[in-house]
Amino acid sequence: MSSRLRGIASELRTAGGVLRRTAGRLCRRGRVAGALVAFALLFCIARGASAQIDTELSDAIVARVNGEPILLSELREAAFNHEVPVSALTSEGLMGEGFRVAITAQIDQKLLVQKARSDEIEPNELAVTQRVDAFIQELVNNLGGEVEFAEFLRSSHLSLESLRRVMISREHDRELSTAVVARRVSTSGPEIEAFRMRRAESGKAVEEVKLAQILIHCPRAEQDTELGGRQFHRALEIVQSVGRDPEQFFATARESSDDEAGRLRSGMLGWLDPDALNDAIKVRVATMRPGEISEPVAAGEGYHILLLLDRHSTRDLLFAERFESERASLLDELREKALIETFPPSG
Repeated sequence: MSSRLRGIASELRTAGGVLRRTAGRLCRRGRVAGALVAFALLFCIARGASAQIDTELSDAIVARVNGEPILLSELREAAFNHEVPVSALTSEGLMGEGFRVAITAQIDQKLLVQKARSDEIEPNELAVTQRVDAFIQELVNNLGGEVEFAEFLRSSHLSLESLRRVMISREHDRELSTAVVARRVSTSGPEIEAFRMRRAESGKAVEEVKLAQILIHCPRAEQDTELGGRQFHRALEIVQSVGRDPEQFFATARESSDDEAGRLRSGMLGWLDPDALNDAIKVRVATMRPGEISEPVAAGEGYHILLLLDRHSTRDLLFAERFESERASLLDELREKALIETFPPSG
């Protein structure tokens, strides 16, 4: 390996540590809901660090799946998704376990996409665009706002449009590989009820909600006082200013929420078990539709203005469990019939 490539590999390892810590903190807090959001963080920094990699190394063919090539440059995404060290994608690391994990993930994705195309499954272009736009907005929120997002892109040598192109391409493949598996999954009413009972008996959530909030601090003991009245009026004014606009909600949460940690996350709380919520909040959330913003809800800490972003029912949770089983089964079938060649380039 040349001294220049060793230097680039060192930059990649350093950037990899930074991006993994950045995305990891957000994911561990439960504030990043989609894999695309974490991927955007990972891709941005990796793009900046790896811009100088030799074309010959970047474009080396490392595998073929039924004749379709997989390039070394494509493996960054698979590696990041599976927590593979960036060093596994340098010529020194190509023969190790990290490379095996990354290439296996990419081969699996290629097999599923090929199967979807052979079944004439088409991605929903409007849905793909809407998801990418939503994920980018969530990335903006988690980074702290538009200014921080713009600086993040600038320091990563990436434009918003180039990021969107990469994410749309990735989401096309994700939708195809998901649709071809989803066709094999079925659930019935009795199965859903049995699943609900098993989860309840084991103390697991039987549904999940994805929430954001703006908190106006006012301890319950003060809510009937003059101070409580002023804080409630402040909460009402915020509801009126936000209206039904989620983006305005996130911006207001960054500026006005009394939850200090929440301000840094634009009010995002992530996926939660409704049964673990305060009773008053639980009751209000049960009546909300995704995208709805609530009136101020009085609870122990103060007045909570809630935004329901999404909801997973018991059926959704059962579907997700069965999806993974069917995916593994389908991949076994596809691998058995496929022509798969791997030839990692040497250093």
